[in-house]
Amino acid sequence: VSLLEDRGGAMRSVLRLIRSFAKDFYEEKKSFMFLFTHSNEIAGVPDSIEGARSCVEKEVIRMLDGTKDEDTKAVLEVIRKCLRKAWPFADVFLPLRTDAKELASLIEKRLKPIEEPHLATTCGLTQSSRLTLSGEIQNQLQRLRRELSEGSPNADRVSEALKLFRYFCRYISMEDIRNANLEVDRLLKDYITQQI
Repeated sequence: VSLLEDRGGAMRSVLRLIRSFAKDFYEEKKSFMFLFTHSNEIAGVPDSIEGARSCVEKEVIRMLDGTKDEDTKAVLEVIRKCLRKAWPFADVFLPLRTDAKELASLIEKRLKPIEEPHLATTCGLTQSSRLTLSGEIQNQLQRLRRELSEGSPNADRVSEALKLFRYFCRYISMEDIRNANLEVDRLLKDYITQQI
C-alpha cells in the first residue's frame, strides 16, 4: 500500500483492518511489524536507513494529522514512535542496506503471537452469519439435551456433538459459543451425576 497515494487513504484502510485483528491493539502492538519498502523511490529520500526512516516518519505524521478515526490514529502513533526510536516493530527496508537475515531473525525473536486474535477468531463474520451460527448452535444444544435425557444416549452422536462444540469454541470467539460450551459442560456433568 502506498503512503503517497490517495493522501494515505489506502494506508488508513489497511491500518483499520490490521487494528481489527486484535481487541486491544496497544496491548498487542508487539505482535505487528510494519515494514516500509520502496522508500528509496520517493523523491528526496536519502539512500540510508536513518534518512529513509525519518522521511517515512514524516509521512506517517502527515497521515496522523489528517486522520479522524481513533483506532487508525492509535496504530499510526505506534508506527511513528517505533520509527522515531528505531524500535524493530516499524522500519524501512532498503534491499542494498538492510540485512535480510538479521531482519528475519528479528521477526522470529521479537514478534509475539496475538493473545486474542479478534478478527481471525470471528472469521470476519457478518451479523447475519453470526445470527445463523447462533441459531444452529442452539439447535445442536437442543439435540444434545434430548440425546442425554434419553435412557441410553448414542455415544457416537454425543461424541460428535462434543467435537463440534469444542471446535467452535476453539476457533470462533463469540459469546453465544462460549455460553453454549459452558452449557454442554453442565449437561455432561449433570448426566454423569445422574448415572452415579
